[in-house]
Amino acid sequence: MQSPEQGGLSETEQMLVRTRRQADSLAVALVRNPFDPSTVAELRRFLEHDAGPAQAAYEALRALAPEVLRARLEHLARLSRKGTCPDLNGRVTS
Repeated sequence: MQSPEQGGLSETEQMLVRTRRQADSLAVALVRNPFDPSTVAELRRFLEHDAGPAQAAYEALRALAPEVLRARLEHLARLSRKGTCPDLNGRVTS
């Protein structure tokens, strides 16, 4: 899982963040409106389109050596502290 040239989140990391946010939103919908047709449709779409690629990316992330993962997290934390880590929309937040 390589980082892009600018040092921010890789495409795979961005996909994992987006998918996690979708899963969180879906979890809330399942608690609030578990039988609502739109909740059921959203769950089906998530399982059919988003969950598989995210699961594969997560397994690849878990397969990284602990020192590689630790170094990546430290790098992203440094960028975040400096205010030079782009968000998921490519904007640098400070």
